[in-house]
Amino acid sequence: MVQELVNATQKMSLYESTWSSTNFGSSVGKEWSKLTVAHWRTPPQENDLPPISDHALVLVLRGSLHVSYRLDGGKRKGGWTRPGGLSFWPAGTASSWRLSDVGESIQIYIPPKVIASSGRAAFKSDISRVGLPDFPVKFDREIERYGKALLRQLYTPAATGGLYADIVSQALVVQFLRSFTSAVSARAVRDGRLNARQLRHVIDYVDAHLDEDVRLSELAHIAGVSNLHFPKAFQRSTGVSPYRFVMEQRVGRARQLLAETDDPIAQVAYAVGFSSQSHLTTVFKSLVGATPGAFRKSL
Repeated sequence: MVQELVNATQKMSLYESTWSSTNFGSSVGKEWSKLTVAHWRTPPQENDLPPISDHALVLVLRGSLHVSYRLDGGKRKGGWTRPGGLSFWPAGTASSWRLSDVGESIQIYIPPKVIASSGRAAFKSDISRVGLPDFPVKFDREIERYGKALLRQLYTPAATGGLYADIVSQALVVQFLRSFTSAVSARAVRDGRLNARQLRHVIDYVDAHLDEDVRLSELAHIAGVSNLHFPKAFQRSTGVSPYRFVMEQRVGRARQLLAETDDPIAQVAYAVGFSSQSHLTTVFKSLVGATPGAFRKSL
């Protein structure tokens, strides 16, 4: 009998009810277009999970424990893991798990279409023809770094959260394919700079939408390039990442409003796309070297 697939949100409900796990936060409800990310604390136990519709990648944050699983009734695999350890199992597989101790982790759910499109765009490879690995414990410093960046973004309310999350998610998936699939070569993605027209269209769009959640997919569409190629092409053209550029433009507009109006700083923050006055203050000080209030007083 074929088991019905559950999605990432349903799987999180199972974790809380069946596994007695604690969910600290997730990207459900956020405008993240690539991946679903959840932050968990899970007690020691043995339990079963139905097949899920997304690929699942788990990054251990805290705890040293033995992890083992069996997929679709096959041979059990296992190993000792620690912070930085990764486990992965493909979409559509039922799993039986054993955890020897308490663990805190980030669970990253990757839709198959994201894996497929990233394989084609980055490596001109049809991932569906070679399949994906499953493993209980592996390590990859780059994936760990991207995973922790997504974790931080879960707890950072920001108008540009979707853009940043999309860029980091794309980089994480490409690194996963580079590190753990045999069909992908390790050669760098060959992409060039944006031409003057493409760059002008992107800059004009950002300037006109500073008070909105600027998304990677929209910037790539305007430039006429893929989501995968856009961040590197943009950085080669401007010297900064798309996320950094948007932050600089927001701060530049904030400086203008602080100098030319008497609007409260909180109002200025919302007008240029920051989620709060404190968020504006943090970014403003990192780029200008002074808080918005101190900057206004110095004029």
